[in-house]
Amino acid sequence: MAKRGPKPQPTNLRLLQGGRVRNVAEPKPQAPPEIPDPPGFLNAYAKAEWFRIIEDLYSTGVYASIDESMLAAYCSAYARWRAAEEDLEKMAEADPTTHAALIKTTNGNAIQNPLVGVASSARRDMARLAAEFGLTPSSRTMINASQGEEPNARGRRYFAD
Repeated sequence: MAKRGPKPQPTNLRLLQGGRVRNVAEPKPQAPPEIPDPPGFLNAYAKAEWFRIIEDLYSTGVYASIDESMLAAYCSAYARWRAAEEDLEKMAEADPTTHAALIKTTNGNAIQNPLVGVASSARRDMARLAAEFGLTPSSRTMINASQGEEPNARGRRYFAD
């Protein structure tokens, strides 16, 4: 069953915006001692995106060591999206009618250009799976890491008001 309402914000961001802690038992993964470099397997676009966002994530306490793989996956998805958009733009120059949104098959049928859906599909799947495992900062706000606490009046263990 899907949860209603907006996806929760990471606690550190909520505190910076003047909010309060909603999950007093939220796990607190270890932050690295310094801002990490990107993994070596990332391509140039992905590394540029890593460097663009890592300082803010690190300084606000949103990034923890266990987030490296998911941040690398995000950066890879960004790189795929950017490359696909650039390729689509090149194709669009030669296609003033559909701007490369559609291509013709060998049978002459018009179909959606595969470049349009590749990056967005992978990114959606990645984000959904990461949230299921509590591997994103926002999904950690809904995890109760304490043992034996009584639920509040709504039957939830994770809200402390």
